[in-house]
Amino acid sequence: MGPIASLFLFTVRQTLWQRKVAVVYLLAAVPCGLVAVVRVFHPPADYMPWEPFQIMTQFVLLMVVLPLVCILHGSALITSEAENRTFVYLTTRRLHRATVLLVRWLAVAVVLTIVLGAGAVGIWLASVWGVEPAQLVVPGRWARIEGPWSPGHDLWCYLCAIPVAVAGYLALFTLIGLASSRPLSLSLSYFILLELIVGNLPIAARVYSLSHPVRTLLVRGMPAIQRLYELPPELAKAVYPPDTTALPELLGIVAIALFLSAVLVTVRELLPTRLARE
Repeated sequence: MGPIASLFLFTVRQTLWQRKVAVVYLLAAVPCGLVAVVRVFHPPADYMPWEPFQIMTQFVLLMVVLPLVCILHGSALITSEAENRTFVYLTTRRLHRATVLLVRWLAVAVVLTIVLGAGAVGIWLASVWGVEPAQLVVPGRWARIEGPWSPGHDLWCYLCAIPVAVAGYLALFTLIGLASSRPLSLSLSYFILLELIVGNLPIAARVYSLSHPVRTLLVRGMPAIQRLYELPPELAKAVYPPDTTALPELLGIVAIALFLSAVLVTVRELLPTRLARE
């Protein structure tokens, strides 16, 4: 087995056995548990699964849980190894620092994609399990179409968006982790200001958040979810153009963030000054 494959498998095992991955499992299970609570306390005759499924999957799992777990892993992807003085063991096979960074990023992205994808499937099961076909007709202001709802199609759209979102957020927070001496606080500040506040404002400024291209991907596959954003029709058309997928934009963000991270991890002294003096 080559050194790259060995490093990839090592990082996967390391990620799965870290204590903080238990936090990821717990956070990914929270939306599913909330849907189960809704199912228990909501009158069964009036239960419509589209609303809890879309809200919990998009606003909780995709827009809150996913960035938080990427902050948890991305901000310490390399710096934690440097501070623990174990980074040298990752480069004993003459692997370039940038190669180590990219392989570790990919391994963590795969693990997080699987865990969060399982969370989306759990929300889907909690939302539609045992639901009668007549309840898949979505009425009222949340109406998706004048007819039945296809839960499998929407789940597939989310499962396609999750790996792209993980790649974007993990690359961004990895860059912040390498560029800043306080990566966790800076990453959380970015998340709160741009993702939670600006990204949810009913104005065109939301396009400056990373969640915007992710939502654009979802709107492309599920046009009716624009009803969740409650935007005026003119603004909705400008913010989410019908002829764009935002995939090139997302991949461009990933490529730029990883390139800058590779440059930083190559040219920077990774050990903090205090540790270097010791």
